[in-house]
Amino acid sequence: MLGQEPVYPLTIVEARAIGVMRMRDDKGIDDKIIAVNVRDPAVADYHDRTQLPQHVEREIKRWPAADSRAGPGRLAAPGE
Repeated sequence: MLGQEPVYPLTIVEARAIGVMRMRDDKGIDDKIIAVNVRDPAVADYHDRTQLPQHVEREIKRWPAADSRAGPGRLAAPGE
């Protein structure tokens, strides 16, 4: 979920899905939902993934490699 404030585990946040990022690893394909916090004025006006600034889109695509939980070999699927 996109927003300016950190979100802690088990926190309930009002969010809106704006897109999907297809990923794959050694276990197969996995779709990740891209959402925005509807109460965060910095991202609340986004209604579709195509509205995101290019630098945000690049950060989202790099996230799996930077996420320590993702593990090696977790990549965005071709065309994503």
